[in-house]
Amino acid sequence: MSLFTTLLLISSLSGETAMENITITAERQAQAKVAASVSRIETPAEFQPTHISEVLSSSPGTWLNRGSGQESLTAIRSPVLTGAGGCGPFLMAEDGISLRAPAFCNVNQLFDAFYEMADRIEVLRGPGSVFQGSNAMHGVINIISPQFTQDAQTTLSVNDTSHGNTSIGIDHRTPDVIIQSLSVRDTGYKEDSGYDQQKLRLKVRQQGENWQLTHNLNYMSLQQDTAGYIEGKDAYKDDDLKQANDDPDAYRNADSLRFWSEWRYRPQTDSELVFTPYLRSNKMDFLMHFQPGKPVEKSGHDSVGFQSAFFRPYNASTRLVTGFDADFTSGYLQEHQETVVTSAPDEFPLGDHYDYDVDVYTIAMFIQADFQLNPRWQMSLGTRLEHARYDYTNNLSDGIACTSLPCRYIRPADAVLSFYDYSPKFTTSYQFNENHSTFFSVKRAHRAPQTTELFRLEEGQELADIDSEQMDAAEWGFQGHFADALSYQFSLYQMRKENVIFKTADRLQVDGQKTHHQGMEASLYWQISQSWWLDTALSYGKHQYASNIELLGSTTADIDGNIMDTAPRHLHNVKLGWQATPAARLVAEVIYVGQYYLEPENTLSYPGHTLTNLRYSQSLPQHWQIGVAVMNLTNEDYAERADVTPLDPTLERYFIGEPRSFRLSIQKTLF
Repeated sequence: MSLFTTLLLISSLSGETAMENITITAERQAQAKVAASVSRIETPAEFQPTHISEVLSSSPGTWLNRGSGQESLTAIRSPVLTGAGGCGPFLMAEDGISLRAPAFCNVNQLFDAFYEMADRIEVLRGPGSVFQGSNAMHGVINIISPQFTQDAQTTLSVNDTSHGNTSIGIDHRTPDVIIQSLSVRDTGYKEDSGYDQQKLRLKVRQQGENWQLTHNLNYMSLQQDTAGYIEGKDAYKDDDLKQANDDPDAYRNADSLRFWSEWRYRPQTDSELVFTPYLRSNKMDFLMHFQPGKPVEKSGHDSVGFQSAFFRPYNASTRLVTGFDADFTSGYLQEHQETVVTSAPDEFPLGDHYDYDVDVYTIAMFIQADFQLNPRWQMSLGTRLEHARYDYTNNLSDGIACTSLPCRYIRPADAVLSFYDYSPKFTTSYQFNENHSTFFSVKRAHRAPQTTELFRLEEGQELADIDSEQMDAAEWGFQGHFADALSYQFSLYQMRKENVIFKTADRLQVDGQKTHHQGMEASLYWQISQSWWLDTALSYGKHQYASNIELLGSTTADIDGNIMDTAPRHLHNVKLGWQATPAARLVAEVIYVGQYYLEPENTLSYPGHTLTNLRYSQSLPQHWQIGVAVMNLTNEDYAERADVTPLDPTLERYFIGEPRSFRLSIQKTLF
């Protein structure tokens, strides 16, 4: 009996999952119910976070490997994915607008988002709807900007930690204007590390009788001294190594500027037109300390585009949604190496590896029909057609970047490439009663290759062999609540991917692979009493390779059926809260990450870890509020990330998890 069949039998006995109250992730319109697995994380500031990973662990099946400073790698119903396209299967957005252009994602791009003062974060687990398109394969992370207030108010905040992270924030809100700023100085727990980061948001609203305009301007600047991995089996347990940094010269500097303007017009009470033009500009340069030779990469892109959707009734029981999206992005990438790789100087040569420009045009059309079959049954059918065109110019010589083979770096000649993809979906839901429902969905998701996968080729790759990744997914879920005391989610999923692009343990990039993903997720919120509550996010996933890797020299890595690396089967988060008084709250959080393999051959593994965090908040007279937190209360030895080194796949390496730390936050609200 397959795992998926077993999970279906379990679900027939337990029979329940949860539905969110209001969400705008799945579609571009607020909805009371969504037939999908969506986590809604309210008021991220209450987590007193220094990294977004501390917030997103509250979503089932969601795991962010925290790197140095503000870096991260993402997993949503997947392993933690790495390499040029490691960010491609995830759509990361703010108010539905992607943080980076569709073909220019970056694994660390969540540091662009102003999540610290957001209203909430929504995580759509599994393939997106027809509204999202390319990259919305394994999931969508959507940061929802703050809401306007009825009366003007200004909140000043100061946060400090025992590991040297200090931030100062200003949050000013009126009925039609929001101005927020945040400045962070981190001196770094590890040697020669730390960062300065600044964020700014301006949000303005204009509205009339049947229309509303909302304008958003976001700016982010990051200057980071990056700490690298430490190497050696179980090195994360060595107290002498926890603060060591073998890459004292590593750095990452990034800037982003994004503007979007959402126009909503209601010609009738049951119809709505949504049109959102946007501008986007990103640039980044950093020392690739994790790669042999430690080259320097400089990259950036500028975008202009829009999203649109028209919601209208077709008849009394049918609603139609149609839309057209477009994005034009012009980008560049340069890579230069000045450090000799003594073990393979010809394979990793000095000098310029890449220098190219690329323009990407993406257009998409979609249609969705929502049917109310009867008072209990609903059905939704839709599809999205998407075309991406890449116009690439190589500014260096074509071919290998070395004087002889083997050579890690391949530069393709100038090219114009096109990708055509479609993403159909079918969803049906049944309302047992006012409080409980079930849904079943079948979706196809895709992602066109990232520009770095296409034009930053490595040994053994050919440009013509790279196709769009495609995933077919099925999901069955239950969701609901009992009075005001208990709400729940439960879902089962199975997903199959083709044309998968990933890096091997020795950093060779391969494509045309297959992977399978299946699992179950559950979340439960229980208001035990007036003072006590329990909030859980539980997940079990099995992520497997479904093909062998064809390596250089006509050899094969026999990994078909192996568990994918950095793919723990168990990810659990449990929070127990005590509202001691209306003004005082204490929350204990336990995070469990299960065992996972470090490489595709499944010979090395990390045992997993359990972390305990404690947070206390207290409201004081005159609109003061304080917060105290103890992170890693039990002082657990753990790794934020574990894998193997590129030149020696038998040598383990780690990003160290920080030992016990203390946090203090102070807020003052002015009216």
